[in-house]
Amino acid sequence: GDLNALMDVFAENGRVDAKGFPPMLGREAARATFAPLYAQVDYLEASATPAATVVISNELAHQSGTVIERYTTNGQPGEMTDYARYAAAFVKGADGLWRWGYMMYMVDSTITKK
Repeated sequence: GDLNALMDVFAENGRVDAKGFPPMLGREAARATFAPLYAQVDYLEASATPAATVVISNELAHQSGTVIERYTTNGQPGEMTDYARYAAAFVKGADGLWRWGYMMYMVDSTITKK
């Protein structure tokens, strides 16, 4: 539920493609796009489970996996659980930290939403 912490894992010039959102190029575009959502939602759980990681070089890796998000929405009763899949490219920054250089995020069509 911490937007600033989420933005810290994005590369400054990273790209995000997520269903229901416009393409986001750069950390600040992602912050501006996600800020209204974070103002409406209280995350109870958000986890990503990698299914495959492929190391391309000392500065680039590809990864895919699944995501679970459990949350409540302001003004709405009960909690929701969303299931998603992701594909990402991680880049190693000059500071030695790995960040998302590209993230594609989509609803997991193999799981019925609860």
